[in-house]
Amino acid sequence: MTAAGQPFFAAQFSLPGSGGGFKAEVALPVSDLMETAEAARRILIGGSVVVALAGAIMGAWFIRLLTAPLVDLTQAAERISGGDLAAPIPRFAGPPELATLSATLERSQATMLDALDERSQARDWLNTLVQSVVEGVITFDTRGRVTFMSQGAEIMTGWSSAEAIGRPINDLLPPPDDAPGDTFLDHLPPAGEKREIETRTRSGKSLVLAATGARMVPPNSDTVQVALVLRDVTEEEALRNLRSFFLANISHEFRTPLSTLSASLELLMDEADSLSADDIRELLRPTHLSLLSLQTLIDNLLESSRIEAGMFALRRRPVALEEIIGDALAIVRPLVERRRQEIRLTEPADLAPIEVDRGRMTQVLVNLLANASRYSPIGRQIDLVVEQRAAVLRVSVADRGPGISPEDRVNVFRRFVRLNEEAEEQQGMGLGLYLVKRVVEAHDGTVGVDDRPGGGAVFWFELPIQVSVQ
Repeated sequence: MTAAGQPFFAAQFSLPGSGGGFKAEVALPVSDLMETAEAARRILIGGSVVVALAGAIMGAWFIRLLTAPLVDLTQAAERISGGDLAAPIPRFAGPPELATLSATLERSQATMLDALDERSQARDWLNTLVQSVVEGVITFDTRGRVTFMSQGAEIMTGWSSAEAIGRPINDLLPPPDDAPGDTFLDHLPPAGEKREIETRTRSGKSLVLAATGARMVPPNSDTVQVALVLRDVTEEEALRNLRSFFLANISHEFRTPLSTLSASLELLMDEADSLSADDIRELLRPTHLSLLSLQTLIDNLLESSRIEAGMFALRRRPVALEEIIGDALAIVRPLVERRRQEIRLTEPADLAPIEVDRGRMTQVLVNLLANASRYSPIGRQIDLVVEQRAAVLRVSVADRGPGISPEDRVNVFRRFVRLNEEAEEQQGMGLGLYLVKRVVEAHDGTVGVDDRPGGGAVFWFELPIQVSVQ
């Protein structure tokens, strides 16, 4: 109740012994009590707010404490997915779930790095293998533009990979004769087959390539490309041509003297009773020349075979150079006499013996004198000059033939090379001068050819003085 503006707490009750006729009412002021209750209520509300705020802060801190590792793991996973495959992955001791997740992600990263490393090693090995093989590898797209060129292909063609990529393959490997409309791609073999294609290098040198092609689709691409494996068979093609030339030439070289022998012997057998001694000698002369030609040819073939087989060896003995010259002159005398030629010998009077292989040095002089006779006009003189200089012994054979042009001197001592082949009377297989060079060089000497004043050529060889027997 309220009285005089003050709140009171009132209570009524019957007085004992009055039979309910009298009642008592007690009123107590409660303003202080209500103020105390209000203060308590405010304190309770404020405490609740403080407790709730503190709980929220503690909850947020705890939640962040729990989710921070997940955020770190998420960021690490995003870096890995973005290409940073070696991004560090945080480790956690607890709780167990986070530790397990971190360890699992770390193992996955290690497995992925190992797989990528193996793939990178395999790719590097394959690239090294392709780059190191002698064969060349070129790939090009459907437009014929080069997309890859190996080192072997660079060496073959003369083009670098940087220059070749993006260029048409027809420009890199043009036809040998610049035929209009003829391109490298026109000669490509079908997939899985091999074909030899003639082309030219960047410098214009002739090139024969054995090409094998295959169509393929590179990874991460839907464009078909052609891969070519190229092998340089220029030397093999030259050897095949040389073999054909050799067989055709040796057949001719054997057939000519054998035909002469057959004709002479047949005539002797049919007419022997009616022929005089002079007639018989006249018939035997070409027979002798044919045998001499066959002997020289066979000797050259045998020596060439020994050289190629690595079985060439010298048997050096002290011998007088005059004896070697005498042996050579006796062998070539029938050839020289048939062509009505004369060999003029010029030599010092006091030549010391030399230590050489007598048979092979005789063969050297025979080849030089026989060549001089064949290439000199009939009836012209051949000069054989021996000079002893300060450090070498020089032997020269000079003829009056057509001479050797400067550009031919580089090849004249090569095997199977014959100059002025249009001359009808020239014979031989192109082995004589080759053997001269090899035999002289085996004696530590040198060979060469010079022009002869007035026309002709001078073939010479020099032996060092130290091979002489003092």
